[in-house]
Amino acid sequence: MPVLTVPAAIDAFVSEYYPNKNFVLSDTDNDTLFLGRFTKPGDVFRSLLKFDLGELSNNPAFNMISAYLQLHICRNEVPSGTIEVKLYRLVNTWNPAWLTWNSQPFAYHNPDQSFIIPAQWEGMMMVEVSSTVKGWLNGDFVNYGLLIKGNEEQNSIVGIRSSNYNDPAAHPQLKILFESPGSINGT
Repeated sequence: MPVLTVPAAIDAFVSEYYPNKNFVLSDTDNDTLFLGRFTKPGDVFRSLLKFDLGELSNNPAFNMISAYLQLHICRNEVPSGTIEVKLYRLVNTWNPAWLTWNSQPFAYHNPDQSFIIPAQWEGMMMVEVSSTVKGWLNGDFVNYGLLIKGNEEQNSIVGIRSSNYNDPAAHPQLKILFESPGSINGT
């Protein structure tokens, strides 16, 4: 089955501790996105991703089978056990040039998906996001991207590679499995 890889067109993070700071435009190391609480209450990070699905949207010739979000976990300060990470569809547009904690876009109240990250684990993770991507492709809802929230109640910051990291294979990306027109009915 063919797989289409769609890299994140935009990615960024925001920090509650620095509510007016734009980390995209700052001179800080931005090859990592962060999520979860770092050292104390009010020290929370969230990450945002946007994927350009362009010509695939509302294309009757494109038959998506499933979709996965690939993330490379490169920092994990979960002290023990596991944390639940949640993905939320965003409800309005955002621009990395003006993105701060105080200006972050709204997201739906209920998460679209969630997944578990074990304490201290690092590596590549694939999260099934088929219903979200199918909704974007079918025009059921507008693709404003995703908000990623980690554990915001206890110290457990997690870092994921951003699109600025030097190895493109570690960038956030969608892996979309689709049916090739030539494979229908065994042909």
